[in-house]
Amino acid sequence: MARVMGLDMGSSFVKGVLFCDDEEPRFHMEKSGINYRRTAAAVRDALLREAGVTAADCDLVLVTGCGANCVEFAGAAAAEMPCLIRAVAEAVRPCVVLDMGGQASRLGVVNREGRMESFDFSEKCASGSGKILESVARVLQLSFAELANVAQHSTQPTSFTTSCAVFAESEAITAVARGESAANIVGGFHHAIAKKLVAMLNRSGSKVRELPLVAAGGAALDGALISTLESMAGRTVTVLERPQHVVAFGAALSARDALSN
Repeated sequence: MARVMGLDMGSSFVKGVLFCDDEEPRFHMEKSGINYRRTAAAVRDALLREAGVTAADCDLVLVTGCGANCVEFAGAAAAEMPCLIRAVAEAVRPCVVLDMGGQASRLGVVNREGRMESFDFSEKCASGSGKILESVARVLQLSFAELANVAQHSTQPTSFTTSCAVFAESEAITAVARGESAANIVGGFHHAIAKKLVAMLNRSGSKVRELPLVAAGGAALDGALISTLESMAGRTVTVLERPQHVVAFGAALSARDALSN
């Protein structure tokens, strides 16, 4: 068995997955920070230490994500969508996957053979992505993990129209100044993000409506957002295991595939 690693260089977190022989995969992530090279090396080293191997023992490191060009020790690179589809196809097929990342959200349709039939991206300015939730959490002085619990108490979600993470922060500040509750502010942004995601689903056409809908990415950890999405889309959303690591897992699978071909 090969020893391969996949690294997903995201805008918020760097995620890594290591396949070491026939052992269970290992996972690690750290905040991306301002130095992608240093963070990538830290994630790599943490995974290697846990496995008890060295960098020389790793047959291939495959990197993807917005900071991929900063990883000098990677032996290969790939686009994010193929890595996402490779991982999702390992879990469920056919299906529709929504990857709700920090910088953008993506939609992919996976066929029975595990290949991507079509894809779509959210609009620019981090519309429909986790970056907006990070901005709102910062204004409300909440951790990302607290957002779902706070949103459960929303009685009248605040109406927001922004499609930009920068302006979302400004709108959140204005809502606080008006005396809006934290619960309604978070609930309002959940509605705004879910609306963008449903728009992507609707653009995919009627043929995907009968397919299972699965979610990946950091924002998928927000249970209240998932509930809002289910309500607006009128369908069940299954959150994949370790949703933040799905793309990195696909990168590691792709590295293993490359060695076996």
